Amino acid sequence: MDPSRLVAGLLLAVVVGVVLGLLGGGGSTGTAVAGSFVGSALAGRLPERALRTGFGVFVLAMGAFVLSQELPRLLALAPG
Repeated sequence: MDPSRLVAGLLLAVVVGVVLGLLGGGGSTGTAVAGSFVGSALAGRLPERALRTGFGVFVLAMGAFVLSQELPRLLALAPG
């Protein structure tokens, strides 16, 4: 298998695993297995550049989500 295709498949597997985990799709092992199967199935059908761009957008969106969850708690702890 082409290394770039392998990396693209792994990126997609991570995204699918995280999404399934957020949706309550089972424990971490079950989520990882499901993500790897879905990622492997889709990796050959999607262009590598689209996968990389999509993964970058996904990471930014997840960062914004986590920040939105933690920011109120951090602001409540701030003096003043």
